[in-house]
Amino acid sequence: MGPSWSGEATAVDVNDDGFPDLYILDMQGGSHLWLNESGKRFRDATAEYFPKTPWGAMGVKAFDFDGDGRIDIFVTSMHPDMWVNIPPGDWAAEGRKDDSSRVSGRMFPKGKAGFLFGNELFANRGGGRFEEVSDSVGVETYWPWGPSVDDLNADGWDDIFIAASSWWGSSHGPARPPSKSGSRSSAAVPTPAIPCARPAPILSRCRWNVGWTAPAS
Repeated sequence: MGPSWSGEATAVDVNDDGFPDLYILDMQGGSHLWLNESGKRFRDATAEYFPKTPWGAMGVKAFDFDGDGRIDIFVTSMHPDMWVNIPPGDWAAEGRKDDSSRVSGRMFPKGKAGFLFGNELFANRGGGRFEEVSDSVGVETYWPWGPSVDDLNADGWDDIFIAASSWWGSSHGPARPPSKSGSRSSAAVPTPAIPCARPAPILSRCRWNVGWTAPAS
């Protein structure tokens, strides 16, 4: 599968051939789709299905977010946030995609054109076609780690809980949990290979699914 800093992965049948394919994240690169060819071998088919992929992704879940019977793919991407310092309490900024110009160019020897920066929700439109709809459904968060999916309010729609954390000061300091219990990180966690801008803990987020209505064409 080639060298990468692989993180989480999920199985999803992207081409409806009955064989589960693998969507694998790269925490310091782009995600990859490995197509299952009749249970005999896997091949990298990323460009065929996902011309642009999230860079620096951390977590992934495959579920039917819009109730159309097709499995969609939700990806959280934390590493682009390492170059962004949003003041505490600026919730509007936390809900916007990162400005990729702030991300160090040394991480992209071949350029940034093939990458997306931020959380992504790939809606399965059938026939092997996926549409990235994250901005229209409001699933962007700041410093996201792994997502969990369940119907948290029992309304028949799967919701997303996105864990979040940050680093204190440098690449060698663990996250410092706040004294208040609840939605934030409560334990020290491993640190990434490069320094981070954020000097304070970050709130985890829950994104309620209030029912999907397709936008007017």
